[in-house]
Amino acid sequence: MSTVSIIIPAFNQGRFLSTAIDSALSQSYGDVEVVVVDDGSTDETPDVLAAYQKTPEVVVLRQNNAGVGAARNAGFAASSGAFVCFLDADDYYHSERVARQIGRFGARPDVGFGYCDIVRVDSDGVVADDYEVGRARPILDGDIFESLLAGGYFPPHTVILRREVFQQSGGFDPALGGHADLDLWLRLSGDGVRADFLPEKLAYYRVHPGSMSRDEAHMRRTRRLALEKAVRAHPARAAAALSALQDLGHELHTANVWLQEKLADFVVFKGDASPWTTFDFVEGASAARLTGSSDALAVWDVRVGAQTSRALLLHPPATLHFTLPDNGHGLIRGAIGLHPDVWERTGPTAFGLHVDGYPAFGRVVDPRQAAHRGWLNFEIDVPESGDAHSVALTTEALETRAHQWALWRSLRYLRTPERQER
Repeated sequence: MSTVSIIIPAFNQGRFLSTAIDSALSQSYGDVEVVVVDDGSTDETPDVLAAYQKTPEVVVLRQNNAGVGAARNAGFAASSGAFVCFLDADDYYHSERVARQIGRFGARPDVGFGYCDIVRVDSDGVVADDYEVGRARPILDGDIFESLLAGGYFPPHTVILRREVFQQSGGFDPALGGHADLDLWLRLSGDGVRADFLPEKLAYYRVHPGSMSRDEAHMRRTRRLALEKAVRAHPARAAAALSALQDLGHELHTANVWLQEKLADFVVFKGDASPWTTFDFVEGASAARLTGSSDALAVWDVRVGAQTSRALLLHPPATLHFTLPDNGHGLIRGAIGLHPDVWERTGPTAFGLHVDGYPAFGRVVDPRQAAHRGWLNFEIDVPESGDAHSVALTTEALETRAHQWALWRSLRYLRTPERQER
């Protein structure tokens, strides 16, 4: 039986660390060593690690803070396994994770590394959404260079590598922080190392405000650096992948046009017999005009409590302008709120809605108030207009712009024949 080394870099994640270590020690696979690297933590991490000082399977290293990439490399240097895994201190494994994945290497000697699917959970370990790695890309096995160039779609603790594959790669690039893992997978795939995807949810990925992935500026910068390295190292392969991405973009545009045409079958214009004319602002966002940063607009599936809803993200300061396919009397109904991941670290946001050039709705959402930690419903009256209605949605941060994820949910324009007859 080959030893599997599980390397856990830890920096100020003391409240989650024991869960990570215990999940590594509880693997059904019988030959596991756990190497924990305390990367200069200033929280309770040393106290947590003290509880494992007599556990023979656990090796603890301490170093001055050097970043997650350097900590993983240090852990690898202290390990001895023929296979290696990397488990971030705020994540954890299913007990069958190692056994289920390592068993696949014997049947596929051409595979250098494997990865599995994930369950995304919140700080308390409650399932956060229904994300699946298996639905993220059309190509998941073998040569995944093209899939990786489209963006990282699986976290590092889903991966298990042959020791010699990691050693020959040169390890993680310490300068790339939150995207050191994407850089490594790109280098391996670019050099012809093949991957194996196991479509089983065996790794738990914790989504919480303190995770590195929530630092948007850092993640954007390191992603760009990782992609630049991949393009320089493999320009022809990168060009082919970019061409494929453009083909995909064209297919998505064609599909969107088709969906919009089908949606039009359900939109009733003035004079039709149906009691409702409906315009869905989330579905119509692609045709709207944005004033603000180019990345200020997105459509997200957002989980609040037990309910997941599709919502329009309008990151402040931004304004989104719509022209509606109607000019009659009606209503605009919907809900506003801030994403749960920012409730603990952001201030108030002002939401506004203008109809035909006039302010029609405005409200400040402050997540420091318990009543504002959820969806706030609203409904406004829309008077008849000589021209097609114009609607502008605005968001403005009142204290800070960091992680101000302002959301509009179930926003629709509705008109009834009864209102036309008044």
